Amino acid sequence: MEEKILIVDDDPEIRNLCVEALAKEKYQIITSASGEEAFDLARQHDFSVILSDIRMPGMNGLELLNNLKEINPEQTIIMFSGFGDVDAAVEAMKRGAFDYLAKPLILDELKITIRMALQQTQLRRENQKLKKKLEESVAQASSGTPTIPLLQNIPAEVAKDFMELGTVRSFEQLDVIVQEGKTNGHLYLILDGEVSVKQDGAELFRLNKFDSYGEMQIFRPNLGTQTLTAESNCNILEIDRDSVMQFFSRKEEKLFKHFILNTLNSTYLKLRRASSRIHQLERLLGE
Repeated sequence: MEEKILIVDDDPEIRNLCVEALAKEKYQIITSASGEEAFDLARQHDFSVILSDIRMPGMNGLELLNNLKEINPEQTIIMFSGFGDVDAAVEAMKRGAFDYLAKPLILDELKITIRMALQQTQLRRENQKLKKKLEESVAQASSGTPTIPLLQNIPAEVAKDFMELGTVRSFEQLDVIVQEGKTNGHLYLILDGEVSVKQDGAELFRLNKFDSYGEMQIFRPNLGTQTLTAESNCNILEIDRDSVMQFFSRKEEKLFKHFILNTLNSTYLKLRRASSRIHQLERLLGE
């Protein structure tokens, strides 16, 4: 996706200088001569980065910054500051600006700062995607269809709070999620995709959407894991053991009993899958 950048400065020489400096970077550059015009453009376009001068007639840079943050608190903004504007630049940082560049602009510094700002924007977009994925999974868990085995018989609101304990991690096909023998005591819930579970290089079974892994490590943290490998691109919710234990310590005892029972059922089902896989391998070896 071509990154869209807005450059705001009442000085046409600065605008042209920035456009020329970034010409080879394959960005879509839009310029504006005033804060008012820039604010209107920001409401019409999704800019990856906005660069704005601090001192401008009419709506100045700090006012533009405030207005932009009101409509999009996550907007990545870089400020230009001239000689004597250091205090204003520091104030801009306090109000949420990503960085500021002193005039006269150093073109290499301009390019590097924009690249760093774009990295933040891309990270924010990825986090938003993962957050949306988690929200969708929580919504499905709350609706009860499909059921998350590990959270059966646990009220929807409690299940929602439980899932919000974790961090969503994205993996590409063939990424190793967990190495064999690890004892980190983490719980893994598959939000989408497919994950293989291997022991000594042999596949035991696979995990699919809303399957979990690591339940027994919650209760026996020194128990080593098998190798988990992404068989497709997937998103996984990871929750650490301490968070799980602290969560249920604040809930009714019966909820923790449900969680223990679900853990035993989930472990039993995985053992059955592994046993079935071993029998298949034995038959193949015997032929």
